[in-house]
Amino acid sequence: MTIQEMFNSVKKCGYITDADWKESDHPRGDDGQFTDGDRRSDKKKKGALKEVSKAELHDFIKKHKTSKDNERISLGKISQSAKERISRITGLEIERVILDSDSVRHAYGKPEHNLLPDDLDDMKEVIETTTDIELSPKRNATGNPVIIFKKQESNGVILCEEYRAGKKELELQTAYRKFRQPHGALDELPANVRNATALENTIADNAPKVKSIAGLWNMIKGL
Repeated sequence: MTIQEMFNSVKKCGYITDADWKESDHPRGDDGQFTDGDRRSDKKKKGALKEVSKAELHDFIKKHKTSKDNERISLGKISQSAKERISRITGLEIERVILDSDSVRHAYGKPEHNLLPDDLDDMKEVIETTTDIELSPKRNATGNPVIIFKKQESNGVILCEEYRAGKKELELQTAYRKFRQPHGALDELPANVRNATALENTIADNAPKVKSIAGLWNMIKGL
């Protein structure tokens, strides 16, 4: 199942709106920067590429959620086992993962992406460990392939990574979760999903006792 088909299926259930990833929503200019739709972008020099630690990555992401600075960093080379796994699925050879400041702003600038504050901190780990990998059937606006990595947990973060063949690197195109997280939850599905089976069983057991719409509502609230 492609990512578009997955979203179409979920949208039919009413759990999300139009939050699915579409290339038209994430255009980039020839320099790889996100544009405003007219293919214009900020072409300030990004500076030297630095490989960062996990703590430095966290600080970079936190800073660039709201900054206007134009920077990029390296998350380092990926493991040999990850290279082989990605190549086996996509046919592409990956050496390292990088991150642009405008990609951070873009991912966190859309509330419908349902991201938690630290979702991108584990980007490299997700890429290296997940087996839920898919090569998008469509290339992005710059003609580059996009590889989709999904963290293997309920409602796990989904990373759409642009593949840049020149240096065999991945750079974030966008990221999102299928569902918005409940307050205080880390890896839970919304209550209407978690309680679906319980609701079905409760209605079946107690339907004869429900005498009104208000009674049905009170029964559902008690789950």
